[in-house]
Amino acid sequence: MADWHFFQGVRDEWRWYCVDDLGGVVREGVHDHAELARCMDDARNYGFRDSEFSVHARSQLAQFPRRRQTPAGGPMERRRAAKSRPHAEERRRARRETKGRT
Repeated sequence: MADWHFFQGVRDEWRWYCVDDLGGVVREGVHDHAELARCMDDARNYGFRDSEFSVHARSQLAQFPRRRQTPAGGPMERRRAAKSRPHAEERRRARRETKGRT
C-alpha cells in the first residue's frame, strides 16, 4: 500500500509525493500548486484515492531571527572575561614576542 504525502515548501507552494512500503519514492508531483486542494487534484490524476495520506504544512507565524545565545562558561564568555583581567594584556604581549623569535 502506498502512502501519499503533501507538503508546503518554503515559498508556500504545495507539492506531493508517493512512497512504497519500503520508503522509496514511487511518484512525485512535477508542478508547484498554490493551494492544497489543487495539489490533491493533481495527485488524483496519478492514482491518489484519499486513503492513507499525510499533510505537512508550514506555520503561518512570522519567523524572527533568533539571537545568538552562548551558555554560561562558553567560549565567548571566557574570551570576554580574559580581556577584562589586568594581566591579559601582558600575556598577549608575551605571546607576540615569542612568536617573533621562532
